[in-house]
Amino acid sequence: MKNNILSFLCISLFFSACSSNNNQDNGNKFSNDFEAIGTWTENQQVLRESAKSGIYSTFTDTVYAYTQTMKMEWKYLKNKSPKSVEVIAWVMSQNADAKGKLVFSLEKDGKNLIWEGSEIQKVIKVSNKWMEVKLNVSLKPGIEDASIIKVYGVNDGKRKVYWDDFTVTFN
Repeated sequence: MKNNILSFLCISLFFSACSSNNNQDNGNKFSNDFEAIGTWTENQQVLRESAKSGIYSTFTDTVYAYTQTMKMEWKYLKNKSPKSVEVIAWVMSQNADAKGKLVFSLEKDGKNLIWEGSEIQKVIKVSNKWMEVKLNVSLKPGIEDASIIKVYGVNDGKRKVYWDDFTVTFN
């Protein structure tokens, strides 16, 4: 009961933060610019060094291989039968040779049902410039409510990468 209340409060905070900025569309579009944390985790990785919008962003480097992570149960989607998901994030590095991936995963009982990533090195062509990275994933019907949606960035190299303005849209 206590866990259910805590989960509800965390999700409510995320939705209220999103809706106050028009960042939620019919329950199937979610975004975070790291000005409000909501259901994203690892708040020690939110910093003021660089941001695409606002004053905060998240980052990856040799110590923190993963960004803030959106984690949400499938049952909280209003439309439970989307055909695809589009994930967008903005990335920037002081080094044009930074490597990493924007990741969407769907898990159940600790096992990946879906794991797909889009390489950021395809968009980071110059240093110190925010670039958009996109990931489109096809979804099969019949995803169970207990499945966990995760969206995050992962660092595959040794360069610091800033991440901001994540948007996740289920179509």
